[in-house]
Amino acid sequence: MNIRGARIVVERDPVQENYGSIIIPEQYRSETLTGTVKYIGDKCTELQPGDRVLFGMRNYTPFPKSGKRDVMLWERDVLVVLS
Repeated sequence: MNIRGARIVVERDPVQENYGSIIIPEQYRSETLTGTVKYIGDKCTELQPGDRVLFGMRNYTPFPKSGKRDVMLWERDVLVVLS
């Protein structure tokens, strides 16, 4: 996949369905804001595929061509690199 600029595609982590032995009802589950970088653009300097990241709530665009839970965002919108 050829991505231009400082954009990245992130595969979101799965939604947590329970907390310990407590099952969270579906209407209260929220999309996760963490994930793994799948693809990077040609001008990305600080991230690599495989990095785990935390990104902002409104800083992404759904990217259905790559996968069901994938989102596209700018490299500058990544808040924290987790690993």
